[in-house]
Parts: sequence; C-alpha cells; structure tokens
Amino acid sequence: MQRRRGSFLFGAGVVLATGVAFAGGARLRQGSPVARAQTLPVALGRSQVAENGHAVTPRTAEAQDFGGTFETVYALVKDQYYDILPTDTKMAQGSVKLMVASLEDPRSYYLEPEQRKLLEDEAKGNFHGIGATLSIQSTKTNGYTDYKIVVVAPLPGSPAEKAGLMPGDTVTHIDGKWVLGYDPLLPFSKVAIQFQNREVDEKVYEKARVSARDRITGGIRLHAAEMLLRGDTLLAKSIASKEKYSLTILRKGQTTPIKVELTPAVTAASAVTSKAIEGKATYIRIPYLNQGCDEEVAKILESVPADSAGIVLDLRGTPGGSFEAMQRIAGLLVGRGIVAQEVGQGGKKSNLLANEAAKIKVPLTVLVNNGTASTAEALAACLSERTGAPLVGEKTFGDAQVQGMYLLQDGSAFTLITGKLLSGKGVAWAGVGLTPQVAVAAETLESEVLARAVATLKSRSQIIAGTPTIRGKG
Repeated sequence: MQRRRGSFLFGAGVVLATGVAFAGGARLRQGSPVARAQTLPVALGRSQVAENGHAVTPRTAEAQDFGGTFETVYALVKDQYYDILPTDTKMAQGSVKLMVASLEDPRSYYLEPEQRKLLEDEAKGNFHGIGATLSIQSTKTNGYTDYKIVVVAPLPGSPAEKAGLMPGDTVTHIDGKWVLGYDPLLPFSKVAIQFQNREVDEKVYEKARVSARDRITGGIRLHAAEMLLRGDTLLAKSIASKEKYSLTILRKGQTTPIKVELTPAVTAASAVTSKAIEGKATYIRIPYLNQGCDEEVAKILESVPADSAGIVLDLRGTPGGSFEAMQRIAGLLVGRGIVAQEVGQGGKKSNLLANEAAKIKVPLTVLVNNGTASTAEALAACLSERTGAPLVGEKTFGDAQVQGMYLLQDGSAFTLITGKLLSGKGVAWAGVGLTPQVAVAAETLESEVLARAVATLKSRSQIIAGTPTIRGKG
C-alpha cells in the first residue's frame, strides 16, 4: 500500500496502469514568476469547494454531487480502512494531485512545498538545476499526443549554457532514461489490436512490446523530469545517477541526438544593463523579466539624454517572466494603455494595462530571437503595435501560455493553465512566434546587429509603412 501512495509523491503523474498518458509539467510563466498567487485550503469536504481562498457552498448540482462523493469516500476510508491511516492532510493532498491530473494537461500539476519554492525562486531570478527556462510542447503522433520538454533559453553563465544547450532543444533522456511524454502502452495497444486482427506479424508485435516495456522500466515521468531539470534535489537523489548527469537532446535541423553532461547549480539571472552606442542611441538589455527589473529600467530611462537618437531594447534570449514587470516596462516606454490581451475560460478576454505615463518619448527598436518568449513576446508586440518599433533579429519562440500558481495552506501548491496571451490588437503568436520586420541571421556579428538596430532608428518610416503591425497569427 505504501508503494502505491508513493507513486503520487511528485504530483500529477504518469500512472501507466490506469492509462493516464502523461505527467504534469510546464513552466510557471516560462519558468518564471508566479503569475497569479492565491492561498486555498488544502482540504475539500463537507460539500464545499475552495474559491479565492474561501470555502463556499457549491452552486450547481454537479458540484453538490462532487461534494457528496468526496464526503462519502472520505467517511468510508476513515471508518473502514484496516491499516494505519495517513493524516487528513496527506489524503487531501492526494485528492488535489489526482483532481489536477484529471485535467490531462501536462502544464497543470501539483507541487510539493520544496517544488513550489523552486518556482518562487525563479520568479526572483534565481534558477536551480540546469539554469534554463523550459517549455512543455505537444505534437500529434499516430493518433496520440506526445509531450516534450523544450529549452526556451539558457541563462548566461548557467550549466545549460556551458553545456551548449540552445533554444528549441528537446530533452529526450536524462542519464539514459526516457522522458515519458506519453503512455508507452498507447502505441503498443494499437499494434496489439493489429496483431489480433492479423494485420501485422509477430516480429512487429514483439518489437512494439519490447519498446513499451523498455520505456516503462527505463523512463522518467514528464513532470518529474522537468522538476529534476529545474533543481528538485529529492528527485535528483532518486532519479539521476550522480551529481553530474547527462542529457540527450534533439536539435532542430539535426537528425543525430546530441549528448551533453552538466552539473546542476544555482544561476542568478543577469541584471538589466545599458550603454551608449553609436549615433547617440541607448542600448538596454533585459535578460529576464524578474520581479524588480522594472525598477532597474526606470532608473536607466532617467539617465537617457534628452537628445537621444532612440533606444535599442534587447530582448534576445529573454524567456519571459513577471506580468507586472512586463506591464510596467511597457508603460515606462509607451505610456498608459493596453499592453496585451488575456484569453481565459470560455474565450473571455481581458486587457492587461500599463497604468503610468511614459518616462521618455524617443524612437524604439527591439532586438528579438528564438529565445524571446511569453511575456517578453508580449512586450515586443506591444512596443511594435503602439509605437511602430521594428522588431530586429529572428522569429521569436512562440509561447503564450498563462499559468497560475495557487498556494495551499500546508505550503504545497498547484498550477493551472488559465489562458493565453494575444497582442493588444488581438494578434496571436502561440506556436508561430513573432516575425521581425528586419531579419538578422543568428550568426551575424554583434557589432553588425547593433549597427542594423541603430539604422532602423534613423529610417523607421521606410521600414514600416503606414500603421505599425506585427506578424504573428491574426
């Protein structure tokens, strides 16, 4: 019995015996801040559900059925189970884990208190583990959904950067163990049916059976793998074979897997920096939209000369971060107004606003690449739409998930995907990214990139004709 309970220890998991096809695991706003945080009771019972931190009476028949079912099962377990019972908190945690797992969304999952702290540290700009923001992406494969852990952007100086990881890399193995993004029994079950119908021979059947067995016995659940990469030390002891572990990755444009070794460490996101560049322009680099970076940007803007030719805002490799920081920086640069839209449950749209006047009014150019993601993409889109600031560089990553974290009274938490982001004018970039108006190849020398950016400040009217637009997916 203890073994069965232990299988739920790290949250919404791959329970292969029951056919649940994946484990929860995704970034909290791309490995970044707690986008939404509320405190909810840890237990649900007495026909009540938690809402915004308060226990309320269910309003629907379905909710009443749920409350009655929960209460009945809880009472029977307390009254009839023959062995030593776990605490009420432990049983409530199990209920929360499986409730979130029932969403069958790998980006919504339960977090132990230690795991919750890792995500909160990321919100402050301190990354544990490999030092990279990660994304859970899905693809359709032979009728089932395969989920993959994809690197958004390694932090400068991180183990991931030192090992040569790049945006877009897919992690397929950790220490030689498969990252299970789907239930290996799913493809095997199809082959088994074909074998019964004599549509395939015994060799095909046996190959599929062995493949499923090897993945199950030598695999790591998706959520567990993701949290391991994000620095979960308890998982590191039980899954990774040593302090230094190897990753097998697939890289776009290459057919041969790449193996790298790295030693997990704590990596602090770099601070916002600035410098004067040619033509009386000011260069500002934001590596990560962590809490407080907006204050750094505000101080830099105060020192920009009145006769400045403009600002080159560098969001290359910026994997997103705090909604609040994104909104305030947009306000500092372009003033009050709509920064982005959030599409939530039932398609309901709400506006994310900047609520303060601009600190400065000068031309803008925004540098982007395939490591620019999420709230950084929202910021780039806002500046492009509202000021005509051209995007210079490569197509962006294409992440627009809105992920909230909800705190429970025992210190644990769970995450939910609550919506997606659109630009202020309704342009979607999820899965496609933003296409820059001025394309600059990744291998271009840094001096030339900056020269191209400055050139756009001087000739913006020729680069963008008419109403400023961004190219995502309208």
